[in-house]
Amino acid sequence: MEKYICANCGAVIEDEEAMITTTDYETFCNEECAEEADYYKCTDCGDWEPNCVEVPDQGMVCRCCREHGSYHQCEDCGGWCRDRDMRCDDNGIWVCDWCYNAGWNTCDNCGCLVRVDDAREIDGYTYCEDCAEEMESATIHDYSYKPDPDFYGKREDFAHGTPLYMGVELEVDKGKDPQKLAEELQDNVPEIYCKHDGSLEDGVEIVSQPCTLAYHMDELDWKWIRKKCCEYGFTSHDAGTCGLHVHVNRDFFGNTQTEIDLNIAKAVLLVNRFWESHMIPFSRRTEEQLNHWASKNEIALEDDDNDATLANKARDLRNKGRYYAVNLRNDNTIEFRLFRGTLKASTFNATLQFVDTLCRFAKKLNINDINKTTWEDIFRDVDYPDLIDYLTKRTTFHRQQEAA
Repeated sequence: MEKYICANCGAVIEDEEAMITTTDYETFCNEECAEEADYYKCTDCGDWEPNCVEVPDQGMVCRCCREHGSYHQCEDCGGWCRDRDMRCDDNGIWVCDWCYNAGWNTCDNCGCLVRVDDAREIDGYTYCEDCAEEMESATIHDYSYKPDPDFYGKREDFAHGTPLYMGVELEVDKGKDPQKLAEELQDNVPEIYCKHDGSLEDGVEIVSQPCTLAYHMDELDWKWIRKKCCEYGFTSHDAGTCGLHVHVNRDFFGNTQTEIDLNIAKAVLLVNRFWESHMIPFSRRTEEQLNHWASKNEIALEDDDNDATLANKARDLRNKGRYYAVNLRNDNTIEFRLFRGTLKASTFNATLQFVDTLCRFAKKLNINDINKTTWEDIFRDVDYPDLIDYLTKRTTFHRQQEAA
């Protein structure tokens, strides 16, 4: 009868049922002896192996199962972990969750894992060194680029509480050399920057910092911007791909969250009230285009609504998508998305004047008067020739003459 000798303690193995035989044909009298000799039973395959390592929440795992199973070695601590307990990137870097939380980040541009000490923060975003250099030197910034805002206004804009600021996004397309255009615009107009937009074929999105209407009209050199776009062969309205989006600061609408949401709801309801009759013609888009990029918001005024219930409806709209006439998903602004792009000065001016006027009117309007409001009521007191002329040409607008 063959005798088996324990490779650890040297004793003759009497109890063969308790005997451990490893994959490299070593024998041990029991599990304790095997483990003293650094042999362990793999929790995956069940074999006793000499090259097992301990995996958190899993147990001992052999080399074969680690290399061919769902395990990787942490780039930081060197330990092995299950893939589901790790972070990885396209460069094949794996970091366990513990190490990631202790000292790693993910680049907001390329998605690579980067140590906190090696990461760069630009305008609230985290980048690896390569992407940081690219972002800082980019002529046309990535779509996600969002610098800290600088607010621009004229002295009179601050006379009555929080000013109404508008951040403008003007898209131009189908010209020549968008990089050179963006470089020239940004070098000469400090209030704007340029971004890529996936809806454009070969164009650029020109984005303004938040400015009051008076600053947009009198100080920000939109005339020069439009001229340069035309010189480079870019179009906006005629391109068919371009929009003119206008962001308005939420804090203009009130001092409390309920007041802000209520007044925003009134603005959206006014857009809905005149959707087919006036908003579609004013937008310069077809109904089909609006349904695709900026559809009518899903809100209605019910007979039993009060200020609180209407404010709640505006809050609920924030859970909708962004492709609505008034996009409410942003934390600090609401975005009027329905307008077609334009490089025509009077149309551009009228669009900004329209947004400013509508928001101011909504803020003062009682909800009981929303369904009695006429189109003329909204614009009765405005004194903007471009807006009045545009309303008269594009919509059924008749300004009442004051009595002599």
